[in-house]
Order: sequence, then structure tokens, then C-alpha cells
Amino acid sequence: SSGINAEWPLRPGEKEGKDKSRVLLAKAEEQLNEQEDEIKKLNEIILNAKCHAIRDAQLREKKEIQDELAEENKRLDEMMEIERLRALQQYEQRELDRQYKRVEGANIIKTQINDNEQRRILEDEKREQEKLAMLRYLEKLQREDISQLKKKKVPTATLR
Repeated sequence: SSGINAEWPLRPGEKEGKDKSRVLLAKAEEQLNEQEDEIKKLNEIILNAKCHAIRDAQLREKKEIQDELAEENKRLDEMMEIERLRALQQYEQRELDRQYKRVEGANIIKTQINDNEQRRILEDEKREQEKLAMLRYLEKLQREDISQLKKKKVPTATLR
């Protein structure tokens, strides 16, 4: 295969054609470079847009997670408050029950004291009645004895 040798002398018009070809080739290369630069810029813009989209998605996801966490904390706080109130109510109920039992116990003791006092008063009255009955009986016996003694003395006095 025989190629064109650059060292051979050029025919008239060939030099102009080669110059024109070089100029066209240079322009084509320049356009190609410009297009490559534009493609690089577009790729950079696309890459930046993707980065921003990913970053925005990450920020949205982070906010959603924070919102869910805040909601969960709020729910836990509410549950703890409900449990605290329930425990407080149970404590207050136990205190009321204790107080009621103390009052009830005190009332039982008062009733027992009153019952014992009443029983003691009744026993005292009964003893007093028995004592009085015994005194009356003794007085009666004493009167009868005196009466019998007088009867016995009367006949002796009449005998004198």
C-alpha cells in the first residue's frame, strides 16, 4: 500500500486544502473540547443535583426519625404520667383504707371501753343492791331478834 508522503512536494492547491483541513480539524477539535467541557459541566450539574437530592432525602429522613422519636418520647411520657397517677391513686386509697381501719379500730376500742364501763357500773349497782338487800335483811333479823328478846323479857317482868 502506497501512502502519501508528507515530504513530497505538494501540487498547487494541495497546500491550501491541507491548511483548510488543518483549520477544520482544529475547529472540530475545539468544538469537541467545548462539547466535552459542556458534558463535564452537565455531568457536574447532574452530580450536584443528585447529591442535593440525596442530602435532602437524608435530611427528610432525619427529620422523620426525630419526629417519630419525639412522638415516642411523648407517648412514653404520657404512659409514665398515667402510671404515676395510678400509683398515686393506689397510695391515696391505701392511706384512706389505713385511716379508716385506724378509726374503725379506735371506735371498736371505745365501744369496748364503754361496754366494760357499763358492765362495771352495772356490777357496782348490783353489788350495791345486794349490799342494801343484805343490810335490810340483817336489820330485819336484828328487829326480829329484838322483838323475840322483848317477848322473852316481858313474861319475866310480869313474873316479878
